[in-house]
Amino acid sequence: MRILSLLVLNLFVVMTLAVGLNNYGQFYTSWSELIGEKNTSPLVVDTILGEINLNDLAKAKFTSNGSAIVHRLVRGESAGITGDFFIALPPSFVSSVKSGNKPKSDYPVIEFFSGYPGHPSAWIKGMAMVERLDVAHISGKLSEVISVYPNINLVPKFDAECMNIPNGPQMESWLVTDIPKYVNQWLGLTPQPWTAVGYSTGGWCSTMLALRHPMQFNSAASIAGYYSPQVDKHISPVIERELMNQYDLLDLVTTKPPSIKLFILNSVNDSFSHTATLAFLKRVRAPISITEVELTGVGHNFNAWKKILPSMIDWYSTVLAKPVP
Repeated sequence: MRILSLLVLNLFVVMTLAVGLNNYGQFYTSWSELIGEKNTSPLVVDTILGEINLNDLAKAKFTSNGSAIVHRLVRGESAGITGDFFIALPPSFVSSVKSGNKPKSDYPVIEFFSGYPGHPSAWIKGMAMVERLDVAHISGKLSEVISVYPNINLVPKFDAECMNIPNGPQMESWLVTDIPKYVNQWLGLTPQPWTAVGYSTGGWCSTMLALRHPMQFNSAASIAGYYSPQVDKHISPVIERELMNQYDLLDLVTTKPPSIKLFILNSVNDSFSHTATLAFLKRVRAPISITEVELTGVGHNFNAWKKILPSMIDWYSTVLAKPVP
C-alpha cells in the first residue's frame, strides 16, 4: 500500500511539473493537441453538390467582428483521404450569403498548418488567428481574407509531414489539390495562388508545399520550422531514403528555386529549428524572396510564436499588395 501511495505521489508531482512547464512555455494549447486527439464533433462527409448557403452558416461559430468559422469533413478525390478542416469567412462574405447575393470571387486565401502533434485549434483558439486577421482588416493593414485550417494529423500517432507517403497517406495531394478544389467550388472562388503559414512541423509543411507547388502557393511563412522531413519512425529505411531525396528542399532552393516569397522566423535560442534555419537561408537563391525575422531569448513554444505574428501579418500585407504599374 505504501509503495502504491509513493507511485501515485510521484505521478502527481510529475504531472504538476509538466502542467506548470507547459503553462510557462505554451508548448500545447490543449490535452487533445498533446495526444493528437481528433475532433469528435459529429460531421458528415461533404460532397460538392452546390455552393455555400445559409444552412452552412447555421453551423458556424462567429467572432466578435462577424467572421464565421465553419468545420467541414471532405473526401479528397486526388488523395483518397477523408479529412477535416476549419475555414473562416470574413464579414462581407457572410453578409453576401445571408442577403442571398453571390459573394465576390477574388478573396485572397491563406492556409494555416499546425505542428505535430497538433490540431487546427492551436491557430484558431490558442493564437486567435481569425480575430487577428479581423483586426488587421479593421485597422487597414489587410484586405479581407479567407483562412483555411486543415487537420494535417489525420492518422493517429503517425507524422506524415504533409508528404505523399508511398503505400500510405497522400497528404501532399490532399493539401495541394483536394482542399483548394473543394474550397474554390464551395465558395465560388476564382482559382488563384494561396499563401501557406505554419509553425514547427507546419512551418516545414508551408515552405515545402510552396517550393514544390508555387502555382498553388506563391508565398509561405515558416515560424520555427525546419527544412528536411522528420520521417516517422514507422516508415521503413528504404522509403525513408526515398522521401529524403524526393523532399530535399536544400537542393531545390539551390538548383530550381521558384519565384515565391518566404517569411522565415530565425529564433536564435530555439535549439529545434535554429541550425536548420541557418543552413536553409545559406542555400536560398533568387528568384526566391526572403524576409527573415530574428528573435532572441525565446525557445520553441507558443509564447515565442505569438510574438512574431504581428510581423508575419505585416509581411502578408506586402504579399497582397499589387505591384505598381
